[in-house]
Amino acid sequence: MEKFEVIGNIVGKGRPRFTRIGGYVRTYTPKKTHDYESLIKESYKGGIYEGALKITINAFFMIPKSYTKKKKAELPGKVYMMKPDIDNIAKSVLDGLNGVAWSDDTQVVEMSITKHYAMDDVEKLEIIIEGLNETNN
Repeated sequence: MEKFEVIGNIVGKGRPRFTRIGGYVRTYTPKKTHDYESLIKESYKGGIYEGALKITINAFFMIPKSYTKKKKAELPGKVYMMKPDIDNIAKSVLDGLNGVAWSDDTQVVEMSITKHYAMDDVEKLEIIIEGLNETNN
């Protein structure tokens, strides 16, 4: 089992972008998404897992500064129902760890994701990787 954090503003996977080069169309990942996936890679310090995996992602978002003191006091730990969408967070994590924590993201067969307001003043992802057969190289 491997548990680690990715500190910083959480970015969901952006839509692919297209550009024309000569007579061809080139597809690319937006810079913001690419940079966040790189941050996820850099935050992971473990080895490459083999076999089936279970991933748990806990996303903790900052409470906006514009909220009243009363509202700020009520929100820590409560669910967060704004963007980015939960599936886009999962895509960023899976693509960011592809080839780093596992050979291919098809190895992920079980996933749990939550979005909450942060208990402290740190926006972050908490990621837990578990090998279902516990084979880790």
